[in-house]
Amino acid sequence: MDPTVSIVTFLIALPACFLGGLLNAISGGGGFITVPALLLAGLPAHYALSTDKIQSFFGMAAASFRFIKSGLIHWKVILPAIPAALVGSACGTSLVVLVDANLLSWLLMIILPVVAYITLSKRFNRAAADNSDEPITVKQRILCVVAAFVIGAYDGFYGPGSGTFLAIAFTFAASMGIIRANAHSKVLNLTTNIGAIVVFALNGKVLIVLAIACGIANMIGSWIGAGLVMKKGINIAKPCILIALGLLAVKLIGEQLGLF
Repeated sequence: MDPTVSIVTFLIALPACFLGGLLNAISGGGGFITVPALLLAGLPAHYALSTDKIQSFFGMAAASFRFIKSGLIHWKVILPAIPAALVGSACGTSLVVLVDANLLSWLLMIILPVVAYITLSKRFNRAAADNSDEPITVKQRILCVVAAFVIGAYDGFYGPGSGTFLAIAFTFAASMGIIRANAHSKVLNLTTNIGAIVVFALNGKVLIVLAIACGIANMIGSWIGAGLVMKKGINIAKPCILIALGLLAVKLIGEQLGLF
């Protein structure tokens, strides 16, 4: 039997999904807002996760459309990266039964300060602020495919923050600037979300009305967020990336302490 959805559920979920879409379009990490809010609204875990996947799909579709319309996507980069991310995600999902998730949590707690340091570095500032439309070399395209596979595997195994990691990786791998890197991460996340949505739908773990309402809220936030990052670039993307990394750190610490 599906859980009961009340007006309180919508009052908690809709603002959170708007904010999640806003953050997701700018830097990734919107799930750190939406999933806890959906759980707080009283949804069982499977329904909360399915609703989150669907609403974030709506939002990423809106952001991706705006980025594509603005000519920010290098198709020679993104087209080979999509299957790499999908294969990586499948491999990561397969690893769930073989590797202790706590091991990844501890590794991430070591990696996160390094990623934060890189994000604060002058080299990242130079790369992220570069909004030129230079041709992407074959070597850079290969690095993007490798990054898509590795982060896709992380997404399939664990998941949180994958969009943020993709944006950082593409900034360095292709030297394409944070606006373009973030645009590419949204298109990749959009495609990798499809599989999860299908699985949840086939298992009947979807609350259609709530998911669509949350999706519309996320779309509005994502559309605004995409516009903000295109207008303000690194000045808004960098603080939001650090916020997303901080939220991931809180999640990891909370899991280790048994709080989540």
